[in-house]
Amino acid sequence: MKRKICAAIALVLALGLLSGCSGIDLSWFTSKFKTESQREQEAAGIEPETPVSEDSSEPEGTAITTEVYSELDHFGLAYQLSYGLDPYNCQSLCNRVIFSFLYEPLFAVDQTYQAVPILAESYEVSGDGLTTTIRLHDNVRFHDGTKMTAQDVVYSLHCAEGSAYYGNRLIYVTDIAAPSGDTVVLTTSVAYECLPLLLDMPIVNMHLPKGVYITLPEEKVYLYQRYAAEYALAAESLCAVCERMLAGSGVRVAIENTSGFAPHERQTIRELLRSEVFGLTLDIGHSHTAGNCDESFYRELDSKLIHMHGHDAQGSRCHLALGDGDIDLAERFAWAERRGARVVLETKTVAA
Repeated sequence: MKRKICAAIALVLALGLLSGCSGIDLSWFTSKFKTESQREQEAAGIEPETPVSEDSSEPEGTAITTEVYSELDHFGLAYQLSYGLDPYNCQSLCNRVIFSFLYEPLFAVDQTYQAVPILAESYEVSGDGLTTTIRLHDNVRFHDGTKMTAQDVVYSLHCAEGSAYYGNRLIYVTDIAAPSGDTVVLTTSVAYECLPLLLDMPIVNMHLPKGVYITLPEEKVYLYQRYAAEYALAAESLCAVCERMLAGSGVRVAIENTSGFAPHERQTIRELLRSEVFGLTLDIGHSHTAGNCDESFYRELDSKLIHMHGHDAQGSRCHLALGDGDIDLAERFAWAERRGARVVLETKTVAA
């Protein structure tokens, strides 16, 4: 019944449109929808009454009150804890909305489907289309203040290789290299002039950043420490990527100290060191300028020391030539020898 009524109404509207143009008399049809009282009035010759407002000169208006907010206090975004915030493997569309606030890519794709440089400054594709050279913007900083380097980009693209979300984009990439601190070179097995269009994937810091923190009256609260479960998931993902990339190569990842590890970093490092892929690097200059605050941590994990950066330091100055600072170099190098750790001299002078 409802379907018949809807069809009749639709037909009335359609015929009404036609009558506006052609003057067709549709009274034979519209009369079928009149009430009994309307039919009696027509039979008696009585004109139907049309309601008229008290003041017909001007239509009556209705005031609508609206509220205007000139300032946004806060807003929320949906987040699914079990999926985490790994930009390369997260399958939650809700969580991926958050990534635009956390990460930036080398390129973005505009409305005309052109690659627009973001972290990249420019790019050049070789004549045969097999090599794409990307030059990075200078002095780009991560949230913790560390400078982005070409090595960070190489690390990020390796993380994307074979990942759940971006893996298929890089199937023709055979090599990713960083010939200098601001240049990344990608080599492909087939001509790939439009490769930058596929590089709108997040770039991350290859170091273990402490992360942002909130300063309270009596302490600093690091968000990574506050959200320890998410941080642990990210570390687990990092470990899986490294194990996959380095399987059977004999290469190991050595975690280096800088200004002192925070408690949540120490816990994460302990978990990473359960894998044979990871070891420790002791930078003796960094350790000295940080007051050797990680000394007990390194002694605890002595068997994991595989690498050492050797340079002298004095006060807050490091990377001095050997003998120009206050470090007990003989003791440090004896420690490296006892553990069979490689020592790389890292002095920075004009002559060097």
